[in-house]
Amino acid sequence: NKIQFILNKDAVLNNNLKANKILTRSQFENFIKESEKTFIKEKIILLLSYKHRSKEEIIQRLKKKFHLDNIIQIVSEMEELGYIDDKRFAREYAKHLIKVKMLGKRAVYSKFFTHKISKEVLDPLIEQLYNIHPPDETILAILTKRKYHENLHVKARHKIIRHLKQKGFLWD
Repeated sequence: NKIQFILNKDAVLNNNLKANKILTRSQFENFIKESEKTFIKEKIILLLSYKHRSKEEIIQRLKKKFHLDNIIQIVSEMEELGYIDDKRFAREYAKHLIKVKMLGKRAVYSKFFTHKISKEVLDPLIEQLYNIHPPDETILAILTKRKYHENLHVKARHKIIRHLKQKGFLWD
């Protein structure tokens, strides 16, 4: 029986591993674990180089390839170092959803569901952003962009209402 695994070159160098060196089972397991942790760190840095990500998003992406206990340990370390910050992620993502995507509160909360950001963090942040970008102004911008005007027939009005509901706006 042969076992296949991937080793990180830094882990090989740090452990002074050489050809034909015999390892105990515990040395081998520690070596593999250290190598995996290095791969996890590199993958997290790569993911964060593209955009801010939530802790939950990173864990979900990595648990397909790595052991969950190693992921949680590395994610915690990177949180302490400030690389992973759910508050910063929430602020940037909510700003994008409200300002660029022009979504209503319902849709914004829905988008955050998979990220498992606490309501204590999310509620004041969303309120603050909607004070800066009021829903009325956002709806007006959507209507202007779609070239809707007041003198539309009933079918067109219903289409507008459906579109605004899909964008997460509540109908008063």
